[in-house]
Amino acid sequence: MTSSNDGAGPDNTNFLITFSATGTLSFNWNYLTTDQDGPLYDPFGYTINGTFTQLTNNAGLNSQSGAVSFTVNAGNVFGFRQRSTDSALGPATTTITSFRAPVPGPISALALLPLAAVARYRHRYQSLIKLR
Repeated sequence: MTSSNDGAGPDNTNFLITFSATGTLSFNWNYLTTDQDGPLYDPFGYTINGTFTQLTNNAGLNSQSGAVSFTVNAGNVFGFRQRSTDSALGPATTTITSFRAPVPGPISALALLPLAAVARYRHRYQSLIKLR
């Protein structure tokens, strides 16, 4: 993800996903800014349901990295966000690696019973129509 550097003022670059399962989310991140004023003006972090959590250190080095792991719930909207508070003097770029997210488990046989009943009824109904 790369922050804006077009001089147009504050801007967010977002990547959003909605989880369909509950479980552990984890990823590694590597950040580098070329902004003359350092990382203060181009912070990186993530959002959960619109709430931003900054991962970069505003007073830190121009190159930063870390690892994150926490639980998300089905229905949560998660996003990576590369902010730019001024869109000037150089962008920041963050690379995400080792991304792991919860995925829905296998469908149970009980959940398939209604579908089987519909398929059986449909097959039986179509057979009756062919006989007529």
